[in-house]
Amino acid sequence: MATQPEALLREARQALEDFVRAADRVGAEQWDRSPGEGKWSPSQIVEHVQIGFDIGTKSIDGRPIGMRVPRLFRPLVRRFFLLPTIKKNRFPMKSKAPAVFQPTAPLRGRDEVMHSLRASVETLLQRVTEKLERGEFTFESPVFGRTSCEDYIRFQIVHVRHHQEQLVSLARR
Repeated sequence: MATQPEALLREARQALEDFVRAADRVGAEQWDRSPGEGKWSPSQIVEHVQIGFDIGTKSIDGRPIGMRVPRLFRPLVRRFFLLPTIKKNRFPMKSKAPAVFQPTAPLRGRDEVMHSLRASVETLLQRVTEKLERGEFTFESPVFGRTSCEDYIRFQIVHVRHHQEQLVSLARR
């Protein structure tokens, strides 16, 4: 019988595979094309998700991520953003990614960005596994404050699925 952390890590990997399948359905002609003013192309969506995993790894490792919420406000961000996002299993409508999570220019090719995404996901999940094996179940996030590894992975799963829906929609166009 699998333990809860093992099941959660399997769920995260499954979310990644579902996301990758959605990205694979996007046609080559759409890959680098923005669907509208201020909207990300499929390539940029994938890169954004990859950046989220890279920043997650830095957070777990205690390294700077390029942004910090003042310590006093972190519990509020956790309570009013992180936890409701996990509970509702969706992001708030019209939420905007902070600058540190924005895709970079120039656009990268499909193979390159997909390879980077897979590597970033595996690195984060490996770090979480290592922490859990050491009996460390929380970490100090520079955004959310003291956060459980479980909540952070659940947040990443919601994030991946949020953007998977965007890719599915773009592939249908």
